[in-house]
Amino acid sequence: MPESLRQSIPIAIESVEKNTQDKVIDVCMINKNRHCLLTTNKHLRYYLLFKRDFFRSFGKIFNKDGLGESINIEYLKFCKQNEIDAILIVYQIGHVYTVPVQEWWDYAQNNNTIRETISEEITMSIPLRLLRRWR
Repeated sequence: MPESLRQSIPIAIESVEKNTQDKVIDVCMINKNRHCLLTTNKHLRYYLLFKRDFFRSFGKIFNKDGLGESINIEYLKFCKQNEIDAILIVYQIGHVYTVPVQEWWDYAQNNNTIRETISEEITMSIPLRLLRRWR
């Protein structure tokens, strides 16, 4: 597991418990130990990502204002198929944001912010205004 993810898990757990009043009861490593899934005692599920920084090219690439965030479509599909409630993003500086999976999906679909990257990955992107800051 990357050290950055190892360090972000306790931050994410604390943030979930503080903001939802639920207790995280399970942490499951997925995607070759690069992401993880947090489950609470009330059966809420969060897909945890660690990011170094925001998607700074969002506005330029999609002809929109500001910064954004992106995720590979395969992980968002995984979230939808496995009834995961929200994406939880912990940034290197320690800030934590969340956005419901369906909201991320709908925005990207409705606003044409889906693209193939140079490395031939398909990503779905959203503007920062959709992220809700928890910490």
